[in-house]
Amino acid sequence: RPGQLLVDKIFANGALGLMQISIWIVIAILSMTAAPGIGDLINGFLRSVSLTLPTALVMAVYFVLGYLMFAAIFGGVGAVSVSVREGPQFASIAIFPAMIPFFIITIFATTPNDALPTILSIVPFMSPLAMPMRLLVTDVPFLQIALSIGLQLILVLVLFWMAGRLFRV
Repeated sequence: RPGQLLVDKIFANGALGLMQISIWIVIAILSMTAAPGIGDLINGFLRSVSLTLPTALVMAVYFVLGYLMFAAIFGGVGAVSVSVREGPQFASIAIFPAMIPFFIITIFATTPNDALPTILSIVPFMSPLAMPMRLLVTDVPFLQIALSIGLQLILVLVLFWMAGRLFRV
């Protein structure tokens, strides 16, 4: 079925992306052991970042949900695009709202619990980028995290359904 084909393509590309990241990590580890000066520099930076295991796991959930969201969007865009030039124009409509948290990163860094960062970290499309930014600088209430993940999951399911319908056509 076309929807299943789309889902399989998305997961295959995700597996390739994870393999690429794994290769980068191996190369980074080998570089740090081969050149001790680089290792000291990187370790010094990593010591300044306080990232707990629960925070890393929540950020991994947002990474997966963000990946699935963009994959479904790009799958749908690819299904309706008739030329290579047309696809990026359609995709930019969906990418721009997701980038809004990066445009106001100073607000996230200085006042992460104000209304704007809180709202952007809960609203789908923006939460895969906004919530990890908040998680790194403040303690986010569990209810906000759960609401944000739930809404993002609903959006991903709706986008997959829509992309499958477009892909079928």
